[in-house]
Amino acid sequence: MKELLKNKNVRTIGIIVIAVVILLASSVRIVESGEVGVRVRFGKASNQPTHEGINLKIPFVEEIKKMNIRVQKIEVTTSSSSKDLQDVEMSLAVNYQIDKKKAVNLYKNVGSNYDEVILEPAIEEGIKAVTSKYTAEELITNRSEVSKQCREELDKKVSKYGLSINDFNITNFNF
Repeated sequence: MKELLKNKNVRTIGIIVIAVVILLASSVRIVESGEVGVRVRFGKASNQPTHEGINLKIPFVEEIKKMNIRVQKIEVTTSSSSKDLQDVEMSLAVNYQIDKKKAVNLYKNVGSNYDEVILEPAIEEGIKAVTSKYTAEELITNRSEVSKQCREELDKKVSKYGLSINDFNITNFNF
């Protein structure tokens, strides 16, 4: 009888230890260097970002969503028309970065798919606006000027969301 109670106590203690380990493990979230964490409690994002390193959270109540604040690259192929009404297909590479101080607002207002929601449409619109000012020949001969204007146009559109354009490269033209 005593052995049965002893075995029952050992099992109970084992279950409690396992539960405590699971609880402790789920209350920690590591935010890597080059990332900012957004603390979300029951679906509501807090106003303060979490920083690099170990961050504590309330298990099963809070989660920490990571936002990459390193320089990122998006490649887009788009088509537009030149001033002389030639169809132009362009391949682009855009380097951009999230402002660390605006990462929480970006997550709250747009979510984690900001590249699809904000960046790609802004690139498409900016390219169409700039290429319509040049003839096909001018697009080739003034490539650096076209690239500069596209970057400025794009930066105006996305800066209000906390995104900054680091570099804008036209990698290919097809007419």
